[in-house]
Amino acid sequence: AALFKPDVKRAPPKKKKKRLGHRHEHRRLTSASVREQLSIPSDAFVLTTIGTICRRKRQKWALYALRYLVQKKIDAYYLLVGAPSEKGGQGDPEYVVEFVNAVRKFDLQNRVRLVPFGVSVAPYLSAADLHTSPSSLEAYPLNTLEAMSLGVPVVATAAGGTEEQF
Repeated sequence: AALFKPDVKRAPPKKKKKRLGHRHEHRRLTSASVREQLSIPSDAFVLTTIGTICRRKRQKWALYALRYLVQKKIDAYYLLVGAPSEKGGQGDPEYVVEFVNAVRKFDLQNRVRLVPFGVSVAPYLSAADLHTSPSSLEAYPLNTLEAMSLGVPVVATAAGGTEEQF
């Protein structure tokens, strides 16, 4: 059969490219490609959180952890999935400003990556070395369960406390 050559040359049937959409984007992305896309070295330590930027989610806590790692000369990056976008995730506008100001104050602009709200989180979690959930209240911590399902270690905070106490 390998030697069979039909007399009529036919063009191979055109396959329609199946569009996966944003909910299935993770099928095309790998940990390495996510890190490359976000300009994060392959051997760097990546800390993640997921959720709209708001006071209840307390993402600034992760900045304290990142600052500590950098001070200890660890090549670390923080990946926050849930930045405001046209798909939503507006969160708490005042807290967004506080968060951005804290990034500047700690001089972490080159180490923080904000991914827009509405993308599939799986590829970004797969690029993580540690996932954090510093939220003060989570009725059902889906982001923590998603990280655990991918085998990513998780640190979650107990409810209560303020950032100033950290």
